[in-house]
Amino acid sequence: MWIQYDRFGDVHDRYCLTLGRAMLLMQSFEDMCKRTLIWWNAAKRISEGEEVDLQGMALHPECFMEKFLGIALEKLTKTHKISQDDAQILRDAKDARNYVAHEATCPCFLPEQAAQAIKDEMVTLDAGVQSLARGHNLLACWAYEFEEGEPRPFTLSQVYPQEVARWVMAPIRDALQDGQ
Repeated sequence: MWIQYDRFGDVHDRYCLTLGRAMLLMQSFEDMCKRTLIWWNAAKRISEGEEVDLQGMALHPECFMEKFLGIALEKLTKTHKISQDDAQILRDAKDARNYVAHEATCPCFLPEQAAQAIKDEMVTLDAGVQSLARGHNLLACWAYEFEEGEPRPFTLSQVYPQEVARWVMAPIRDALQDGQ
């Protein structure tokens, strides 16, 4: 039936804020994954002597992007030289993205039981957000090196996953710690 939003309390609202932040992270991860694929494909084709419409790619990247994240990741890991560890980080982030997109809101379906369901979901959500943060960080490092032509900023690339995961999870963690 209808979402019973009028029965939501602060814990529910903070959980929804956390999920909104997680969605920002997951959308950025997905977009960067697809952009990495098109630019790496372009670089590979150029190195092989093929002509590439760089201006078209820059103006309308969505026309060159793979539509589905899973397919983009498969192509990225099979076509380009990526370590097994990096490929696993990306697969874990994709799985976390799917969890956030398709399952993480379930605790809010029944407001009477949502507070406990949210508490029960925290371990899974936190692990998913951390996987997303690691995947996003990996892609951000590659994008930086590709675009700037220099090594990734070491300190930022080391602290980013923990910091962004902490930021994403802060609203619901704070609400649960406050006992609301």
